[in-house]
Amino acid sequence: MGGRGAGKTRAGAEFLQYAICRGGYKRAALVGPTLHDVREVMIEGPSGLIEVAAEKEDRPTYQPSRRRVVWPNGGEAHVFSAEDPDSLRGPQFDIAWCDEIAAWPRGEDVWDMLQMALRLGDHPRVMASTTPRPVPLVKRLLGDESVQVTRSATADNAANLAPDFLEALERQYGGSRLARQEIDGELIEDPDGALWTRSGLDAVRVLHAPELQRIVVAVDLPASEGPKADTCGIIGAGLVCIDGVAPKAYVIADASAQGLSPLSRLQVAVLDPDEIGLDLIWQSSGAGGMGDATSFSFAEKRSLPYAPGHVQRAAIDGIDQLSWVRRTPDTSDAWRDTAWPNTGRFRIEVFRDNQSHYEEEVEAPMWPINGNGSPGDRVEICEIGSDGRRGACAAITL
Repeated sequence: MGGRGAGKTRAGAEFLQYAICRGGYKRAALVGPTLHDVREVMIEGPSGLIEVAAEKEDRPTYQPSRRRVVWPNGGEAHVFSAEDPDSLRGPQFDIAWCDEIAAWPRGEDVWDMLQMALRLGDHPRVMASTTPRPVPLVKRLLGDESVQVTRSATADNAANLAPDFLEALERQYGGSRLARQEIDGELIEDPDGALWTRSGLDAVRVLHAPELQRIVVAVDLPASEGPKADTCGIIGAGLVCIDGVAPKAYVIADASAQGLSPLSRLQVAVLDPDEIGLDLIWQSSGAGGMGDATSFSFAEKRSLPYAPGHVQRAAIDGIDQLSWVRRTPDTSDAWRDTAWPNTGRFRIEVFRDNQSHYEEEVEAPMWPINGNGSPGDRVEICEIGSDGRRGACAAITL
């Protein structure tokens, strides 16, 4: 694992050349990000297999029609692209060289297929060379005790690199996060300025969440669809407030996925309601011109009303009162009424100094204060569902 120009390709080519010509290995797999990369970098490149052969009698030849490299002693290496994990089904090898594994589009799938193909000889071996990136495969290998890791920075190979190249790198990127990863060969998991860091999240992980008072599914839509679209964020989260202490939120499920269609978003987002105790409908809003807001609900027994919207205080006909708009899954913040079951009941609760001070139920989206609230009091408003359960609350401070 190393920086750009650190000699990773040369090391991989030397490893395989020695194994075939001196180590007794006979059948190898060459795996790169694409077929083009394998040929242009790993085989025919300036640090590839053909160039590193010190002796003419050890120099292999490439047979592009059969996608294989053949050595004079009968050893051979077969070419594979990391774009096609299933191409590794069937063949078998005693050794492999994998280049730029951090850039493999389906890294873990390819790696798993390769491991199943390394079944010849007494001691199958694989070498992976890459510039580090925090992708699952790289982190998986770094955490494997059976993997021997070596590291090198671009500067370690300065004697074999153009001086102008090194000066330009230092001038443009020196000290940056990009330089640490691409030049120094460091594995950097958190981007500069990250709001959430891995170390910070690890510090607050728990094995089990307490009994949660409210559980919802939140969906963050990408602005486009297809294999190059951003990941669609889909999580299940719950809220708990114990003994008047500030509420805490727990993320209890993560079904985020990339390249989802609107229908598959629904299928993924609707995690098992019974498994996570979900009791609230969720709603997604159109993004990036993808259309109007769409909403879905779980079984009727779990459906609860939304929190009222547009809560405001005003004097109407001389009466100091609060008013709000009833929200539904069909219209979100729209002002028109819908067919969503409407009980016409709302619960009002006034909190003073974080203690419940006054409660009342009303049958219209308005509440005359009538001296039941004072400046600084917090008023929570929720709709009461058809089954008598309360929906999410909206709040306003008087």
